[in-house]
Formats: sequence, C-alpha cells, structure tokens
Amino acid sequence: MNKGFKIKRGFYSVFFVFFFVAVLVLANLIIENYDFKYDLTKEKFYSLSEQSLKIINDLKEKINIYVLSAPEENNFMVNKLLEKYKSKNINLEYKSQEKVSVFKKKFENGGEIPDGSIIVEAKNKFKIIKPEDFFEYDFDYTTFQQKLKGINIEPEITNAIYYVTNDFSPKIYKLIGHGEEDLNDIYKKQIEFAGYELKDLDLLNEKKVPDDCEILFITTPEKDWTEQEKNLIDDYLSQHSAIIFMDLTNQRFNNLNALTKKYGFEFKNNLVIENSGENFLRDYKTYLIPNYTQNEICNNLQDKKYKLLIPFCQHIFINQDENIKVLLESSKDSYAKADPNSKNPEKEKNDLSGPLNLAICYSKDKTKIIAVGSKYILDPEINNFVRGSNLDFLISALNNLCANKNKSLYVPPKNYDKKYISFTHNQALIISVTSIIIIPLIIFVVGLIIIKKRQNQS
Repeated sequence: MNKGFKIKRGFYSVFFVFFFVAVLVLANLIIENYDFKYDLTKEKFYSLSEQSLKIINDLKEKINIYVLSAPEENNFMVNKLLEKYKSKNINLEYKSQEKVSVFKKKFENGGEIPDGSIIVEAKNKFKIIKPEDFFEYDFDYTTFQQKLKGINIEPEITNAIYYVTNDFSPKIYKLIGHGEEDLNDIYKKQIEFAGYELKDLDLLNEKKVPDDCEILFITTPEKDWTEQEKNLIDDYLSQHSAIIFMDLTNQRFNNLNALTKKYGFEFKNNLVIENSGENFLRDYKTYLIPNYTQNEICNNLQDKKYKLLIPFCQHIFINQDENIKVLLESSKDSYAKADPNSKNPEKEKNDLSGPLNLAICYSKDKTKIIAVGSKYILDPEINNFVRGSNLDFLISALNNLCANKNKSLYVPPKNYDKKYISFTHNQALIISVTSIIIIPLIIFVVGLIIIKKRQNQS
C-alpha cells in the first residue's frame, strides 16, 4: 500500500509540474502573439485617458503624427504612448536621422525644430511638440538636483490633435496693469491643455476688451481700476463671461466693488474660520475644505468625491440672489470675522454665522460671472494637497463659462511627484487617538492576558 501510494503521489507531482509548465508556455505564446498587456502603474503612465480615447474615436479627418527620431532613439514611455494613438484616422511615422533634417524644413517657420520633436499635422494646420515639453521637472533643494514632477506626453499630444482639427480656440484674457500676480506656469500649461489660449490684457493701453475674448480672468489687484476701465469691463460683461479670484486685502477698490455690486455680490474682506472638523485641514481652521452645493460646475467633482482646499477665504456677500447660485460654502459651524482688522480668532458677537459663501456664480442672459473669495485656489502647492482637485474646479468653471467649448478635452498630466496626504481635523484626531491610545492599550491588554495564562499553566 505504501509503495503504491508513493508511486501514485509521484505521478500526480510529475503531472502537475508538466501541466504548470504547459500553462506558462501557452500563456507566454498568447501574450507574445496577441500583445496582451496591462498597465499596473497607479497613475496609468502607459495608458490613454477616456478623454483622449473619445477625441481619437470622434475624429472625422486624417491626422499624421511625425516623430523626428527613430524609435530606438526615443524615450520608452513616449514610444508606448504614441502607439496608443494609432487608429484608422491617425497615422504614426518615425523619421530616421538621415531623413529628419530634410523633412522638418517644411515645418520650420523661422525657428529651429530640435530632433526628437513630435509634429501633429492635419490638412491645414500643424503643431510642434518639443522634447522638453514631454516631462515637467522641479528643483529639489535638498539634493540640489532636478527631479521628475509630471509627465505631459498625453496632454501635449491630445491637445495638439484638438488644435489641428478645430478652427475655434477660445481665448482667455487675464487682466494686468494693477499689480496682479502672474498666474503660475503650471496653471497656464493646464489651461492650454484644456484647449484655451491665455493672453494678458492691459486695458489702460488697449482701451477695450478684445472682440475674441471668451472669458475675462480677474485676480486681486494692488490698486483699483480706473473709472474708464470699470466701464470697459462693464460693457464687456453685458454680453460675455468673467471669472474673479479675490484675495483678502486692506486696499479699497471702489470701482471694482461698484462693478461686482451691480451684479449682486460684494467682497468685504471677512475671513472665514471653520469649526467643523470635517471642513478644515488638520489644525488649520482657515484652510477650508468647502461643501459643494448642487450645481453643474461642481457635480462631477462631487460625484468623484474630490475635495477642494481653499486657505484664507473671504465670505462673498450676496445682495440679490435671483440670478446667483452658491457653488461652494462653509459648514454651519463656521463664522466670518465682521471686523477685517480683528486679531481675535475666536467667534465674537458681531461675527457672521455659517454656512458662508466661498464661491458663487451670477448668470443672466449672456452674462456669466464666477467669483471665488480666495486667490490660493490657484496655488500649485495647495493644489497638490488635494491631488489636483483645485485645478479640476478651475477647468470645470472655465468650461462652464465658455459655451462653445469641447468640455471633454481636458487631460491632466500624469503626476510623478510625491503626493501629500491631507487629513481633515477629525481624521487626524482619529488617527492620533488610535495610534497613541487604542493600539498601545490593545497590546497592553493582550500582554496581560498572555501573562495571566502562563501563570495559571505554571
């Protein structure tokens, strides 16, 4: 019996070894012949987003993508993503070194095109993507070296396809000339990726808002507009859209405030302080995590459970709410300082009680204005705390203001940099209590039980 059992067991062992090897060989052959691959990277570095796939599938004309280098000379990730763009309407072609110099001359309009560039061409237009645009780098002051921060390959190519196949590129003009802070380069790039052209506008010199301006982008000035500028902006808004980011300031802006008051809202520098543990970041009660209201700008963000982070935000007063919707608000436990110069962070008798208005939208006829009570929603470092949600809100707001815009275009870059882990005050409290009290207490109790059992056994 023992001998027969051993033979039987040996037979099963050999069978399963051969079976396992056969499965591995078969799987390898299938993968080799049918190119079955799955992108296991968390950020999906080697995959295209739904937005890019939609744009590829909706193409009605032929597109050529030329790569000014041989595949073996190109970055591996660039090659992998380029292959994903090949379709019935997109032709991908690599140009070897000996052909590059002759080929690229027809695309050079007074500027040299570096080797390794990508040219996206349609019937009447083309766009050049240079190698330095593929990746985004930051300087690490701890190592004094550059580090990879973002991967822009997909946004650049998808944006180029959209550009060459569309005659209309909506233009955003950012108001300057009053000491306004420049928009960060990261945000400028993302606005471009969303299909917009961003330009500066100095009304004192131009004397009018350009006719092709789809959205007027207004940030906190250091000095007030002139009466003439106010009237020019007012004339423009009678038929168009604007977005305003207003910071807390001690400056008086009589003309700016007169304009916003005409449209039913005002900024009065009333700092919002949050008391709800779910609505501020850790111990920082002025770093607000706002609540969404039901509105078409924020619904998509709310469905995805994205959280925004808005530090040092002021309450926006609504004088008439017939044409105004609140987009973002604080909790009912929040309050706003009635006296902008108060040094007391605690709630005082005359302070305003929540919920308070952090972002609003005015809409009537052809006029649409979105206003936010803080400039820090435009800060890339703050944006990193919430994994890009602040930027998503901005793009969603711009798309809502621009009626002629393809709202499915925006493709964010793949973030290669470290992500901040951000906790609300309540979450941080739970983690602290769990790690400092509950877990040690469990270990202590389990230890006492084990000691007691051993004592009883002895």
